Amino acid sequence: MNMDNVEPTVTKPVDTDGDENEERGNWNNKVEGFLSVLGFNIGLENVWRFPYVCYRNGGAVFLVPYTIMLIVLAIPLTFIELSIGQFSSSGVITCWEMVPLFRGIGVSMMLVIGMIAVYYNMIIGYGLFYIVSSFTANVPWGRCDAEWSTEDCEARLVEINCTDMILHTNGTCYNGTEYIGVGDMSLFTNVTGRKPVAASEEYFYNSLLHFGGSDGIGNIGPPQWHLVLCLLGSWTIVCLCMIKGIKSTGKAVYVTALFPYVFLVAMLIFALLQPGAQEGIYYYIQRAEWDRLTKPEIWKDAAGQIFFSTSVGAGGLLTLASYNKFNNNVLRDAILAPLGNCITSFVAGFVVFANLGVMAKQLGAQVDNVTTEGPGLIFVVYPNAFSLMPVTQLWAVLFFGMVITLGLDSVFGGIEMIVTGIVDHIPRSRPYKALVLIGVCVVGFLAGIAVTTPGGLYVIQLLDANVPIWGLMLNSLLTCFAVSWIYGTNRFLRDIRVMIGWPYTKCAWISWNIFWYFMWNFLCLAGIIFIFVFYILEYVPLNLDKVYVYPPWAQGIGWLTAMAPVAFIPIVAIAQFFQFKGSFLEKMKALIKPTAKWGPKLPRHRQLVTYVKNFDPDPYMKTSGRSTAKGLDNTTF
Repeated sequence: MNMDNVEPTVTKPVDTDGDENEERGNWNNKVEGFLSVLGFNIGLENVWRFPYVCYRNGGAVFLVPYTIMLIVLAIPLTFIELSIGQFSSSGVITCWEMVPLFRGIGVSMMLVIGMIAVYYNMIIGYGLFYIVSSFTANVPWGRCDAEWSTEDCEARLVEINCTDMILHTNGTCYNGTEYIGVGDMSLFTNVTGRKPVAASEEYFYNSLLHFGGSDGIGNIGPPQWHLVLCLLGSWTIVCLCMIKGIKSTGKAVYVTALFPYVFLVAMLIFALLQPGAQEGIYYYIQRAEWDRLTKPEIWKDAAGQIFFSTSVGAGGLLTLASYNKFNNNVLRDAILAPLGNCITSFVAGFVVFANLGVMAKQLGAQVDNVTTEGPGLIFVVYPNAFSLMPVTQLWAVLFFGMVITLGLDSVFGGIEMIVTGIVDHIPRSRPYKALVLIGVCVVGFLAGIAVTTPGGLYVIQLLDANVPIWGLMLNSLLTCFAVSWIYGTNRFLRDIRVMIGWPYTKCAWISWNIFWYFMWNFLCLAGIIFIFVFYILEYVPLNLDKVYVYPPWAQGIGWLTAMAPVAFIPIVAIAQFFQFKGSFLEKMKALIKPTAKWGPKLPRHRQLVTYVKNFDPDPYMKTSGRSTAKGLDNTTF
């Protein structure tokens, strides 16, 4: 890349009132911008996946590789995405004016996040169903006399005393003094000869899902209207909250990003006051098994959890940062957002296992026997725990409100990324951005009909186990490679220096360059490749709750679904290759060189880029209705 020896013009960040970019708009203030990034960064994985992964990998010892992966992967990759978005004020497609060969990464990001939004909205719909069900005198998941209950249903086993022939809620009872107060479901069976099933589990599978209407992924059954309405409700909430663009989303994040913290703290305080909480926390954090650090599985799980929870590679961070003002301290956001994510995961683990300890104490079981992850943790274990608490309805409403807000924050960022990518790529659609949003929500709703069936949980598990990890990893790998090796780390750091105004001294600048060159050009890439290879070598057939194993054809579909978005990266690159004229080398040179449109959107910011020869200060001046910038037009690939 030809560059002058002139250092970038360093300016002190200036915070101005109103929109800096009147065409695209900006966040109302820095707080809204940061909360939107933090909200997208924190999702359901922090509550339903991290605690279980930490527990499975030896408790406190898991925090060692997890912290290392935070430093090696989460912060550097977040810094890249936020910096690209803020510097270019562009969506996930048009930002690749920096390296047109990789424009397909934007398409891949849109498809990956679209698939995730499909089942995330169904989880939000589940939360809506439970909130509505909470407004009853007795919560339905705490009883065994309903139409969905089976003869295996047991409610609050700890209160059973069989010596006086007191009937169970299903009308049966043990008769023997040796069973007084026993409620360990893993050790004893009821009179039917099968394990007792918690009322909350039967409510989730029999009342909400009608899971018995499907015998596997090959026969998921027809859509169920109550779930269709729940899915419609969740997409409607998303659409209404985003209908006015970032202005309405910016107001919503004050609630959706902050409410989960309020609830987690309240839930933790309450749980710690209950018997059994200390034992649960012991299982979570105190039984450190330090020998696990020598096993590659713990490092794979730590790195995988970073991708699951921080959403790097999804494009949402890039898009949300594109609405920042040009001089926003992007480095601060890149450090605080992943750090906040990890702290949230850690605190959520205390909440989860404190309550699991309380539940185990109530049931007379071991914590091992009630530990789980995924939707089962949210919609089976927690409701069962609430049924043991006073004012069950209040705790249920607060908890499922938190589930909804966690899901909404992730969906907000994802849908905003898709809509922004479309309107930035097709500028004439910008006046109709609200209609584009409605169209995206309608398509998402229709695509989600499959998860409203009795076997919808099979579909959710298939998507969740394949799409996020493979799509996010490959998108992050190629983004990091394109920025560090093709565009150049040195120029990228100069772009960042123009925005944030530092490092100020030459010594600090040299140290800054060396550090990020090592992180982006080597360490991040090596880390992602390690995870990718290890996941392939240690692949385990997909299962649901360790009971149902997906057939080979279904696992193949899962792989194809995960790789389909990534396939657009070479497809788009080939399409662009044939749009250029010249020899093979001339075309490749054009595809790996930034176009004239690359850079800050506003002329006053482009004038600060004094370190690039012949940098166009205003490439968007129109001549005969077309941009004078050389390279690819924004309306084509």
